[in-house]
Amino acid sequence: MPPKKVLIVFLTAAFLFTFKLLQVPPGMETDEGVIAHNAALISKTGRDQNGRFMPAFILSSDKMDWKQPVSIYLTAIYFKIFGMSLWVFKLVNVSVALVSLCLMWVLLRTLLGDREAVWGTIILMTTPMVVISTRIGTEAISPLLFATAWLLTIALYRKNGRLINLVLSALTLGVGFYSYKGMRLVIPPWTLMTIGYIYHKSARDWSKFFRSVGVFTIMLFPFFAITPFLEFKYPGAVFERATLALESYRHYAYYWLSNLDLGFLFLQGDVGRIFSVELFGSFLLGALPFFLVGIKKAVDRMSFFTYVLGSYLLTPVLFGMAGSMGYGHRLVAIIPAFVIIATLGIREMRWRWRALFGLFFAINFFNFFSYYFFKYPQLHETRTAFSNNLDRAYYRLATLSKKEQLVPYVQENVHEQHGEGNLFFEAAYFDRPLTLWKQGSKLPPNSLLLTNMELVDGLEKFNIDAAPLFIQKSR
Repeated sequence: MPPKKVLIVFLTAAFLFTFKLLQVPPGMETDEGVIAHNAALISKTGRDQNGRFMPAFILSSDKMDWKQPVSIYLTAIYFKIFGMSLWVFKLVNVSVALVSLCLMWVLLRTLLGDREAVWGTIILMTTPMVVISTRIGTEAISPLLFATAWLLTIALYRKNGRLINLVLSALTLGVGFYSYKGMRLVIPPWTLMTIGYIYHKSARDWSKFFRSVGVFTIMLFPFFAITPFLEFKYPGAVFERATLALESYRHYAYYWLSNLDLGFLFLQGDVGRIFSVELFGSFLLGALPFFLVGIKKAVDRMSFFTYVLGSYLLTPVLFGMAGSMGYGHRLVAIIPAFVIIATLGIREMRWRWRALFGLFFAINFFNFFSYYFFKYPQLHETRTAFSNNLDRAYYRLATLSKKEQLVPYVQENVHEQHGEGNLFFEAAYFDRPLTLWKQGSKLPPNSLLLTNMELVDGLEKFNIDAAPLFIQKSR
């Protein structure tokens, strides 16, 4: 495939992932604020909001949730290199998605060829859950990178049999284990599948099998062996503290199969309100014909695509342990396998059917595009979920106070309203902690106030856009 065409695909994906990046969604959500705030603090001082130096996990302000290290420290690195802003924070997940896209390109080219790599990357970058989770600064997009990288290492091991690919596979699974809490249920099946493929590749050469499994296990073992220490030091960060209740096989089968339900995956919005887009599932409905044809091809004859299909089916097999159902963003890890099988289906179709279903796919995507980027941000439910839209206000306060050499103040109840998000803006845009102003008190001379009141008695309003707030200075 000529490099020019590859570049066009990549640039199209970059445009899609960054188009209206600060407007869709229309604000910050609480979990985003926790990650951004702590990453900003760590990039400045090496300590999180709880005062811990370079912690493996970060406890949220409400003491109810632990944030995983991969997203926090990757964001901190970005802040160190590019500076602190909401745009840079959002750019972290965009970068993860673009790297995943590049790995998918290599993977599909290895398995199917150049032309098919174009088809597959188009499917990946237009998948609704990829578009949605890329634009939300949580950990949900991380499994896309690790799932793609894992399948790539297995595909390369299939191709050349080199042990370095098993080393990379183990490192991918080990780091991926700490990238997202839901990956605790995903990595064990992938580990067993890797060992199963090593057995298949060894073709009953037991010395080769034990040598390969030994290398893979030695590289992966430390990531699992350290969990008791981490759980002792950060209770509940690795595993939930609730006692695991043993249920019947029907319980686990129910959750497993429910997460593979086609109606849910292709037509139903996410249960999680920040990931839910009405009438659109995790996958485009237009990709379903390709996927079904790919499944038929994968089961017709045993091949590596059968293995990929197996990874798709087995990824949520343990979800019953967490009672997880209806959360499409927790299934990001199955997207790479879905893309491979759907791409296989495109290749197997006759060109007339390919053109017909390709047209349906394009119409379905543009339907999603127009809804998500233009109607979705205006919905009341969306604005409630992403209620912190104060980035511009804090940024304008910071730049204006420096320019005018004034002391910045923020109205107390405004600053406290959105918690972690506003603390991130404070850490990102100001050199020192902000001073809070209580309504009704007098503002000192040479001060600048960010307030939700259009005009405070005794203050002079600045003619500057800080919507939905106002900036005023003392006379």
